[in-house]
Amino acid sequence: MLKQILFILLLCTFVCVSFAQPTETATVDTQTKLLQDFGEVIQDLKEAVDSLAVQVTPRKDTAEGSQKTIDKVVGISQLVGWVMSGSVAVLTLLFIVAIAFGFFEIKRWKKIREEAEGHLKVIRRLREKAEEEKEKLSAQIGTLSLTEEPSEETKKELNELASRLERVEAFGGSLSALDYNNRGVDLYNKCKYELATEAFEEATDLESNFVKAWFNMGMALGQLGRNEEALKAYEKAIKLKPDYAVAWSGKSWILRKLNRYIEALEAGEKAIKLKPDNAMAWSNKGAALAKLNRHNEALMSHDKAIELKQSLPKIWFNRACTYSLMNKKQEALSDLKEAIRIDGKYKEKAKTDEDLKSLWDDPEFKKLVE
Repeated sequence: MLKQILFILLLCTFVCVSFAQPTETATVDTQTKLLQDFGEVIQDLKEAVDSLAVQVTPRKDTAEGSQKTIDKVVGISQLVGWVMSGSVAVLTLLFIVAIAFGFFEIKRWKKIREEAEGHLKVIRRLREKAEEEKEKLSAQIGTLSLTEEPSEETKKELNELASRLERVEAFGGSLSALDYNNRGVDLYNKCKYELATEAFEEATDLESNFVKAWFNMGMALGQLGRNEEALKAYEKAIKLKPDYAVAWSGKSWILRKLNRYIEALEAGEKAIKLKPDNAMAWSNKGAALAKLNRHNEALMSHDKAIELKQSLPKIWFNRACTYSLMNKKQEALSDLKEAIRIDGKYKEKAKTDEDLKSLWDDPEFKKLVE
């Protein structure tokens, strides 16, 4: 199309030039030269047109390629759009489901929380009731010490107190130093010395100046054979209360177990000086004297102890040990029998106490402790 337009324009130009020449003056040579020039012009024009066509064709091809590329991009864009639309739809659906699920979950958890709060209220009421009962019984029992064997009535009260303390703990309540001390006394009387020690430790952790708890801990540790620790507990009690006679008596007992007999005798005498009617102080003094082979003095101390408090099995047991060291078997067996009558746990103690070793092979002894 471009070639045709250029050719027509060129032809028009040639015709106009030809008629513009005067006919009468035009010569044959002039016309011939004009035709030659026209031919050259046509040739140049043809080459120019060809060259232009070559340039135009690639552009056309390029345009077609660009169109295809655009079509592909549009196709991909549409595909991406569809994918995104689908993803948005899926996410929207999931969001709606999540909201619905969350609504029902919130409702369910709200119900659970309300039920839990109801249970907590019940537990709080039960805990308050258990604490009230515990406080009432604790006030009735008071602060117990292991200075002597508890009565049967006290043992029953301690059993009841132990149950109430467990109930308070089960309902999330806390115990006082007094509670732990009295629990320890109950456990000690049941020969659960390890647990008793733990209870006394709890008491002293809560109240570091709890004198009776330190004394009681010394007793429990002594029963476990943890004599150095027991001595420290007694010394702590004495430091807090220097005139605490039972702590001096306990110190005398533990020093004897550590084979420090002179110190044990001194501690026993200190206890008697502070409290002359302390039966255990007289008994511990007698035991220390027996270890120093001062047997007659020892028996005098034991007799004084029995005179003051015949119901203490430990006093009868200590005198039985002294008689055994003196090789007086019948007297030893008689006192041992009385100790066991008062408290059966002395059967086991008799089997392991070295002071009674001279009796271990005796048939009467075996029958007594079986």
